[in-house]
Amino acid sequence: MLNQVRQLRLPPRTAVLHLLLCLVATASIMVGVTHSVVRELESRSDSTCHQLLFRSLTAAKIAYARDGKQGVQRILENLRTEAPVAEAALVSVDGFYLAHLSEDQIGRRVPNVPAEVMSFGESTRHCYVNAEGLHLREYRTPFAEGEERIGDLRLAFEDLTATQVLTKAVLASPLSAAPAVLLLIVGVMLTSRHQPRLSAIEVQLRRAAAAPSIKEASLQPLDVSGAATVGWNRVLEELTQQSPGSPSLDQRLVKSARSLQTNRIQEALDSLADGVAITDPDGLVTTANLALLSLVGVNGERSELLGQSMTKSLGCHAAELSGPLFQATQQERTAIQELTRDFPGGQRILRVARHPLTGGRRGEPRGHIWSVRDITQAKLADRMLNEFIDSATHELRTPLTNLRAYAETLAISDVLEVEQQKEFCNIISSEAARLAHLIDDLLDISSMQVGAMSISRQKVMVERLLSEVVAKVRPQMEKKEQILEVRLSEKLPELNLDKSKFTAALVNLLGNATKYTPAGGHIVFRAEVMDDYLVMDVEDSGVGISAEELPHVFDKFFRSKDERVQAENGSGLGLALAQEVIRLHGGSIAVHSQLGEGSKFTVKLPAR
Repeated sequence: MLNQVRQLRLPPRTAVLHLLLCLVATASIMVGVTHSVVRELESRSDSTCHQLLFRSLTAAKIAYARDGKQGVQRILENLRTEAPVAEAALVSVDGFYLAHLSEDQIGRRVPNVPAEVMSFGESTRHCYVNAEGLHLREYRTPFAEGEERIGDLRLAFEDLTATQVLTKAVLASPLSAAPAVLLLIVGVMLTSRHQPRLSAIEVQLRRAAAAPSIKEASLQPLDVSGAATVGWNRVLEELTQQSPGSPSLDQRLVKSARSLQTNRIQEALDSLADGVAITDPDGLVTTANLALLSLVGVNGERSELLGQSMTKSLGCHAAELSGPLFQATQQERTAIQELTRDFPGGQRILRVARHPLTGGRRGEPRGHIWSVRDITQAKLADRMLNEFIDSATHELRTPLTNLRAYAETLAISDVLEVEQQKEFCNIISSEAARLAHLIDDLLDISSMQVGAMSISRQKVMVERLLSEVVAKVRPQMEKKEQILEVRLSEKLPELNLDKSKFTAALVNLLGNATKYTPAGGHIVFRAEVMDDYLVMDVEDSGVGISAEELPHVFDKFFRSKDERVQAENGSGLGLALAQEVIRLHGGSIAVHSQLGEGSKFTVKLPAR
């Protein structure tokens, strides 16, 4: 810092004034920070706590629908790692703890303490002091299952009072002001030390300011020692040697500043993921960022786009030129158009927007700025969601229709034989189980979306678990006369797994194998330990998966367009859920497939 001050060589009054302003600014910042910390702390606390409250409410409702109060208890325990929660509980309508961070509190009555209450819609905030003397801020929101009110979900956080914040700020003020005072003293000492040489330069500068031109100022070199005077003498020498036709110093500075500004703008544009281009009033590209090159299929340099029209850059055909993006009557307003382009990896959908750059004569456009975004994945997600809705509607309507038909038959018929009644009841039970399975998948997908899916590990004998999985799917294979080959290596390990969820994931893989393998086909199920990993393969001789669809098999709601796949019932959720369950166990799943030759799914889990 001292070296930097010595090199600046500012005039004494300027340096002192600068240091005084720094001191005043520091004091102002201290007062402003002290005043704003209290208000900002409260505002951010409310916002953050409400977000956590409603996120926890969503996760707790999902857990309650599946596992009751035990599910909510797991959600509350997980909060310890997410936020500094002092207390978290589910309280019944009659004032008893249904779930609590401390399990010994479950079943006890909630203590009644005086509190300051503020409402935020359906939720409320209660500020009070608990039995341990802690200032707590508790947020409550109703917890209901359908139309039934269960109670309230409550999250409490330790509150830092305004007095505590102000006390800390006041205690820190002397320490904050000390550097500013020290800087003032050092600045005065340094400016006093260098005052003679600085005063000589200041006299010359005042003479230059008063003269009509630099030449008439009669500036003279200085013989006072010091780096500042050496620099002054060099400036005079440059001015003396400058030819009349060469650019002046201020012209060179302006040119350098403009060049620096242009480079910074280009760097900012190149950091964007969307393609950006600027065209002049003639429609020719003057600026383009790097993202635009890949979006329009240019593998070379940026210069290939400069000087040509956006119509040519985008490779537009006649039908697209009639769109709003290229109509002459739309040049003074924003226009948006979607374009489909063929690339080596497949088709892409580009969303192209054009905005006018105003500021020309009489408000005329000075050109346009263009933005190009690849929306292929968004379009694919919309399509998969629509297909899922259609599929889910069909999946729900079919069992509901069967349930209603057989239930009405049982209700109105008095002459059905006992065996026929049993058959109808079995069909009703089967369709109800089918509905329950679909609803479970939807709940699991919802848990994935909010990050609330969790696993409950326990010691599991892998060999016994795999045998149970095979037993669940064997009847389906026998019905289609398929050959199931089971290859389990000896001494499979005992692992900590969520038995229910992991079984469901493997059943899904084997179920898909038998579903999409024709009658009489061959299915192989292997399990062995390799390099400290438990490796499980499900290989079939079924319809297979095309190379275009293979990257999407684990996407939610995705189903192949193959007619043989569409002929089977399915929601497109099974593989997505299986992948998430395996990931939560620290494992991975991969797929290899060729259309018409079958598929092979490989699951790897740590064997320790």
